[in-house]
Amino acid sequence: MKDEKESPIKTGEAELAETEIGQGVDVSFRWQLFYDLSFYVNYGLFMPGAAYEDDSARNFVMTGLNLSF
Repeated sequence: MKDEKESPIKTGEAELAETEIGQGVDVSFRWQLFYDLSFYVNYGLFMPGAAYEDDSARNFVMTGLNLSF
C-alpha cells in the first residue's frame, strides 16, 4: 500500500490516486542435477490493485542452469 494516495511509484505505472498497489506471489524450484550442475525455475505473479488502470495480472518466468567449478 502507498503511504499517501497521491504518491508516485518508481515505475510510474500506478498513477491513480489510490493507496492499494496490489499483491504478488513468487515461487522457486531448484533441482541439483549433479554436484556442480543445478537447474532452476522462478515464477512471479503480480495482481495489481486499485492504483493501476490496467488491472490484468502480470506473469514472470525465468529458467536457467548453474555450473559451479
